[in-house]
Amino acid sequence: MKKYLIILLSILASGCIVEESSISNILVENLTTHSVLITPYKAGAIDSTKLFSLSPGQNKSIGSDEGMGKTIGPVYFGDYFRNLDSIVVLWDNTYRVTHMISDSFVSTGKYISILNERNIAKLSKYKSAKVKETKHFVEWTATYSFTEADYEFAKD
Repeated sequence: MKKYLIILLSILASGCIVEESSISNILVENLTTHSVLITPYKAGAIDSTKLFSLSPGQNKSIGSDEGMGKTIGPVYFGDYFRNLDSIVVLWDNTYRVTHMISDSFVSTGKYISILNERNIAKLSKYKSAKVKETKHFVEWTATYSFTEADYEFAKD
């Protein structure tokens, strides 16, 4: 009887294991004094479902991912950028810079290569921050920041 009680207790105890999890929120922020319009292109046409603007000081979430296990940094599989050719950034409705997403598309105007650290699709260059952590959970943000240097590049 004692043997069965021990087996039963070990089965019940193993069912109480708490799974670890994580969430990553991906943001784009405008740290400038200028307005920014983000216009994604898919197959050469505007993807209006992903179009957004940022006023000075504003930020916007472009996605999040949840996963099993506590990650050591943000994890994002880039759903926002999936199937895009490029993203055109329009500053103050005047200055235009194309961020290349696909290497098969070439801009004739001012552009930022997919390999450039300032490319909005270069997720490895986003600034990461741990927002919250408990014993079994961690929440991260990864943020791309538009800066005055980006505006100056567009303007020159």
